[in-house]
Amino acid sequence: MSKYSNYHVQILQHILQTKCSSWHNLFHRDSELIRNIAGENRDINILQQISATTQQAFQKLLSEGLVYDTNGDRWYSLTEAGKKLLKSNMELLPTIDFETVKNDYELHPGIKSVALDLFKNGHYKEAIQAALVEVINRVKVVAKNPHGSNARELDGDDLMNRVFGCDGVNTPLVKLNNLSDTLDRAEQRGFMYLFKGVVGIRDKKAHLNFVQNDSFKTLEYLALASLLMRLLDDEFLKHYNTHLYQSENISVKDNK
Repeated sequence: MSKYSNYHVQILQHILQTKCSSWHNLFHRDSELIRNIAGENRDINILQQISATTQQAFQKLLSEGLVYDTNGDRWYSLTEAGKKLLKSNMELLPTIDFETVKNDYELHPGIKSVALDLFKNGHYKEAIQAALVEVINRVKVVAKNPHGSNARELDGDDLMNRVFGCDGVNTPLVKLNNLSDTLDRAEQRGFMYLFKGVVGIRDKKAHLNFVQNDSFKTLEYLALASLLMRLLDDEFLKHYNTHLYQSENISVKDNK
């Protein structure tokens, strides 16, 4: 993966053009730098998110000695190393376009339906959130919305522990293999932790303001969600979970 993103480039270019820039002039949501990065988008929340992400990129430039505090009062200039890097062919984070995904990578239909348009339009954070929520909702549907001892519907880690947990006397509601030996149980446990990881990632991304600008990394999040959705497809589950289908004439997928 390349080292610098477009945020780094635009910061260096802006400071070089203005000779010396204050912290306020760099990162206020109405600053020229933030407005240039945002393009036509003038939503205050988006501008604030871009400002926060740009500050993170700036800290990297500062820590690597590419910019410096000119007078000790938070007015910044480029170091010679920064000027040299900007004039060279900086390594930028690569981008991936919609056609590449559509033609070369077939996401699970459930993930495509909720996340692909968001991905196509550059809404990477929202695409990730939608994909992870879809995985969690699918777990609930497959497991028939299990409830805990307090009669409340399970969610989060408690949901994944109950649905996939196989340690000790625990019998999982959903088996992802025959659970016939220790290797099967290890695999079941590994998948359980992947599903639990989805919960943790969903929670963090839902509660923090940030800008996700790496299209390749976004696609990898979608690919993970796609894998987990395939594990929950009816045809796969029927091999190990006939009990989930005995009382119904239609598949659980049809109930979505």
